[in-house]
Amino acid sequence: MGGGGGTPWASWSSPPRCSSWGSRSTTPSSARPICSAAAPSPSCPGSCSPSPWASKRPLIKADVQKELTTWLAKYGVDLKEAALANIRFDPNYEKAIEAKQIEEQKAEQKRYELIQAQRQAEIVAAQAKGKGDAALAEAKGVADALRVKGEAEAT
Repeated sequence: MGGGGGTPWASWSSPPRCSSWGSRSTTPSSARPICSAAAPSPSCPGSCSPSPWASKRPLIKADVQKELTTWLAKYGVDLKEAALANIRFDPNYEKAIEAKQIEEQKAEQKRYELIQAQRQAEIVAAQAKGKGDAALAEAKGVADALRVKGEAEAT
């Protein structure tokens, strides 16, 4: 915990991977964003990723619970469990994530369409080969019939 009478979550820091993460409040009722995607930092090229938070959620929860338990014990409150819920991100960041998901879905749709086009091309090729083989067999049959007829007339 921080020194003095600060709140217990004031000493908690964001994952080191992305310095633009961690815009957190020192009051539990605040809904300030965790990440500002509009202002990426040199240590966070492009945009922030929620993966540092997602992978560290159990550690963050344990740290917050420990700090809150200690802090609330001073006031005679025995905290049994703390839950991390309603974690919010900057609206620009949420829009960027949604846009990325839409683009991934579009890319997946294009891959599906490509596979379908390849399968359709294989079907057309197989049908053409089948028709070609049938025409060849028919021509061979006609040629054989003419040969047999010619041999019969010659004898």
